[in-house]
Amino acid sequence: MTPTDPAAAVRATDHLFRSVWEHSRDAMRLTDREGTVVLVNQAYCDLVERGRAEIEGHSLAEIYAPHQQDHVLESYRARFADRNFEAYSERTLALWNGREIWLGVTTALLDTGNGTPLVLTVFRDITERKRADQAVASHLRELQRWHDATLGREGRILQLKREVNALLQQAGQPPRYASVVAPVDPPGEQNRPSAVDP
Repeated sequence: MTPTDPAAAVRATDHLFRSVWEHSRDAMRLTDREGTVVLVNQAYCDLVERGRAEIEGHSLAEIYAPHQQDHVLESYRARFADRNFEAYSERTLALWNGREIWLGVTTALLDTGNGTPLVLTVFRDITERKRADQAVASHLRELQRWHDATLGREGRILQLKREVNALLQQAGQPPRYASVVAPVDPPGEQNRPSAVDP
């Protein structure tokens, strides 16, 4: 068996990692304990609409809207200190340029083997799915509103017909709306005991 060249194995592993990293359709980012971006892939650059040189080596908070940056960085550092990252979440991201998107976010703390863990965060743009969900929910609410309104209107119409019939009966006239007249039991049926009477 030919002995494996350790250096060649490392190069092959690095090449495989780089290939997977750069060809992923999901946006990926590595950050350190301070919140500095160590590495991103092209999908991440496309997602946040910034070049790699503007991201790597900079604070992860810089791609957020200016009013959110301090909070984002403080929250990240606190979670890093506690080793408390949510495995998966769905949230909106307000970008530095004013654009807002929905993201599915997967986060993992990676042991690098040198005592300095890194955080891997994978972002998937779910904006279209969320918009579709919101459209369906809005349509269902509209249908429910019309359903409730229709039921209420039909109930009121029936009540009005009963009131008209009652007034006509008081005036000695036949009812106008036969559809809401209670059926009259045949003679002798009123006093016949029920089959369940004791």
